[in-house]
Amino acid sequence: MSAPDVRRIARKLLSLYMAVAISVAAVLTVSAILVLPAYVLGHADMDITFDIREPGGPGSRDGSAVYGFNEAKGITCNDATDDMADGKWWIRCRYVADKVSYATDYLRANGLEVGGTYARIVMQPAGGSWINLVCAAFLVACLGLIWSWRDASRLRRELGWIAGNKGRSLLAAVVPGVVTMAAAGACTWMMGSAPAPQIPPMRHEYMVAMFMTIVVTAPLVEELLYRGVLFDVLVKRSTVVVAACLGTVIFVGAHVGTEFWKIDPVRVTALGMGSLALYAVRFRTGSLLLCIVGHMLLNLFVFSVYAASAMD
Repeated sequence: MSAPDVRRIARKLLSLYMAVAISVAAVLTVSAILVLPAYVLGHADMDITFDIREPGGPGSRDGSAVYGFNEAKGITCNDATDDMADGKWWIRCRYVADKVSYATDYLRANGLEVGGTYARIVMQPAGGSWINLVCAAFLVACLGLIWSWRDASRLRRELGWIAGNKGRSLLAAVVPGVVTMAAAGACTWMMGSAPAPQIPPMRHEYMVAMFMTIVVTAPLVEELLYRGVLFDVLVKRSTVVVAACLGTVIFVGAHVGTEFWKIDPVRVTALGMGSLALYAVRFRTGSLLLCIVGHMLLNLFVFSVYAASAMD
């Protein structure tokens, strides 16, 4: 191999490395913006159900000291034993603070010993979930502008292609969900008897917020980021296959986060195959809109299963 060939390969590898670095930085930036309200506001609306130990043995359950609203502490607690229906003693606490320990300290100060299990945990920025939606809307607007700034007619062309290819568009929107579910099922089958996921109960008052997050904002932000902006960055410096594989690694890594030692093979397989399927839709149809719709349909199915299993 001649020296010019070596230099050319080195330049291509450096360019690809820079593209990956930019992609990872973009993912970290988006993640930081999504959690920004919690850091800026400090305090959060907490709604947590605590497992309470029975000091006098089974049946000794006197929580009268904490039940109701404590105006001085700004905390409301009530018995949630019937809701959990597992034979244990549970107390649900709702309050505004910056730490979970605010509630546990309150319970202990009133003679109640908290066990090692928390359930039905809901923590959102003080002020309501609308703040998260505002941040997500800001990200959608920014990513949409970045994706289309060099070609303002992209969206119009995509809509035209979808209108002229309704059958292929419908198939493309359904395929990612089918591939994801098939991959999860195949992985579960190969692993034998995989433990069923423990789905905590979901309260009705959080249904709309969870639906907006899981079914609407997550697909919009993730597809504009991964199959939109990052795919354009990576594919210019590599092949479609390499760009899709690198994007999938970043996508799965972002979902796994720092808990890599707790990796669930079924979840990782489903995420990876679903991501590759979405990249295939992006490449074969040229449509980011179909990726968004496909992701929304998949998340709608997952949300429906979760809601049906977790509702009180």
